[in-house]
Parts: sequence; structure tokens; C-alpha cells
Amino acid sequence: MSSPDGLIEFTLQDSSHVRIEVLDVGGHMVATLADGVVAAGMHHYRWDGRGFPSGIYFYNVRGPGFLKSGKIEVPAL
Repeated sequence: MSSPDGLIEFTLQDSSHVRIEVLDVGGHMVATLADGVVAAGMHHYRWDGRGFPSGIYFYNVRGPGFLKSGKIEVPAL
């Protein structure tokens, strides 16, 4: 899934520990958006890529038995 504006959305059936990481194309983590218990329901996180080089970044949302991945495009200024 691609998110040109940095929006990351996911739904949890139950409260659980969630970690959201943003990685560069080399697989290096550049940001952690969440790392803790998140309530059940729909969630929206936004990664602001300002200050990072333009290009493609990837995100991973991980929880118990849950993984969602996608990409974020940081446009050239």
C-alpha cells in the first residue's frame, strides 16, 4: 500500500502492543511512530518526512499476530 502523504492507517480487534517503524530503502530505521499498547479500533498515524531526503520509505506496523507494511513517498522540494 502506498501513502504519498505519510498517512498510516490500521485497525485492531483488541488492545495490543504495537510498534510502527519507518525505514529507508536500505532497511535502516529512520523513525519510530509508536511503541506501546494501543486500544482496539481504527488508528491513524502520520509520518512527516520533512527533513529527510526525497524518495521512497517503508513502514511496518507490528503487533501480536499482526503485520502491515507499505510505502511512503517523500517528494522532492
